[in-house]
Amino acid sequence: MTPLRGIFAAMCTPFDETGEHINEPAYLAHIDRMIDAGLHGLVLCSGTGEYAYLRPEEKRLLIETGARHVDGRVPTIAQTTALSTAEAVELAKHAQGCGVDALMVMPPYLEAPGERGVLYHYETIARAVAIPVVMYNVPTQTGVDITPDLYRKLIAIEHLDYIKDSSGNFPRLQQLIQVGGGVMSGVDPLAPWALM
Repeated sequence: MTPLRGIFAAMCTPFDETGEHINEPAYLAHIDRMIDAGLHGLVLCSGTGEYAYLRPEEKRLLIETGARHVDGRVPTIAQTTALSTAEAVELAKHAQGCGVDALMVMPPYLEAPGERGVLYHYETIARAVAIPVVMYNVPTQTGVDITPDLYRKLIAIEHLDYIKDSSGNFPRLQQLIQVGGGVMSGVDPLAPWALM
C-alpha cells in the first residue's frame, strides 16, 4: 500500500466552450502541471472538480483517464461518493479497477443516517475493495459528523485507513490525530498547522 502523505490536489474538471463536455486534453495537461509542481498526490473526480454535478460516464472518464495518465507518478485518490451505498460500492470497484491507490467517500447524505447507518455504509464499501478508503467528513454538506468516537470504530474495519476532515474545527483535527489512522485536513486555512 502506498502511504498517502503530503499535499494532494483536488483536481478541477475543465469543460469545452459549450460547458457540456469534458475537455480531456486540458484535464491531462492539468494533471501534468500538478505533478510537475511537486504535489505529492492527486484526488481525481473531486468536489472541487464538480463531482456532484457530473454524469456517471463523466465520473468514470475522469477516473479512468486520470489514473491511466498519472501512471503511478504520484498516488491517486478517486472520489466515489454516492447517495446510496450500492452505488458507492459500484463506483469504488470501478475506481479500484482503474488502478487508483485509494478511494474518498463521504457518508450517506440528504437523508443522513445515524451512527449505525454510517458504519454500515463504510463497512460495506470497505469489504468490497482491497485498497484504502479515505472517509470524507464534511458535516456542513452531509449532515453527518464523523466524531472521534465514531472514527475509532471505523478505523477498526479493514481498509478504512484514513479520514479527510473538512469540519474546519482545529481541535477536532487534533482529536482525530490522537485516535490514530491517517488524518488529512481539507480546510485550506488550517493547512500550515495540519502540515506541522
